[in-house]
Amino acid sequence: MSLIAVCCGKGSPGATFVAVNLTRALDIMQRHALYVDVDPAGGDAAAYLGLDPRKGLYSLRLFGSGYSKERIFGEIEHRGGIACVSGFPRARDCLDPRVLRDVLDTCKDDERITITDLGRIQPAFAPCAQSADLILMVVRPDLVSIHGAERAINELAESEIDISRISLVVNAWKWRNAPDVAEIGATLGVDALGMIPWDGRSARRALQNQTPLGRGRAFKAFRNLALKVEMRVSGVSVVKEVAIA
Repeated sequence: MSLIAVCCGKGSPGATFVAVNLTRALDIMQRHALYVDVDPAGGDAAAYLGLDPRKGLYSLRLFGSGYSKERIFGEIEHRGGIACVSGFPRARDCLDPRVLRDVLDTCKDDERITITDLGRIQPAFAPCAQSADLILMVVRPDLVSIHGAERAINELAESEIDISRISLVVNAWKWRNAPDVAEIGATLGVDALGMIPWDGRSARRALQNQTPLGRGRAFKAFRNLALKVEMRVSGVSVVKEVAIA
């Protein structure tokens, strides 16, 4: 099935936030999705969703049980309407890029759509995105985040990844001050796939409940993004915003 890698450059643009809520939006559309945290710098999915720290990829590493399909999927937890596998809590817990590549290749060989959180792109781990059908580069509409995204895209290109598989997601833009997303995409040399508006009230509620978004402007934007992601991985050209009530 499809593998979608969510990543970023720097500036904490919200890659985990996008990955988690995109997974939920796909599930709402009845497209079975699995969220897998493989951030080599130390993922925060366990804390974000209140997952069991005794489960996940780190548990498999501790007990040396390997990363077979049966073992990875045996670590799945369900939280807030999504199926998820937590990753490694600290950067030193995962020093071998081959581990992450094996995990992603295994997850891709499944009937579900896998949404994986690669976090900030690092040179050693950039090749891990090679098996992804679509790479979503998350960026905030500010110079620091855009510069970080440019560096990350260059790292992916140097790993012989076709940049046509990279699409831009602009996160947390103010409702009354929407950025020119197409211009940001043109600056970075990639397509701009979607925008997620800032919705502080819904975001705070989700963080307090340790669940994905359940309503609000951002929630509707994720449903729109999920539809366009599905169209992109299926080979359908995405021309304009898809209106979803």
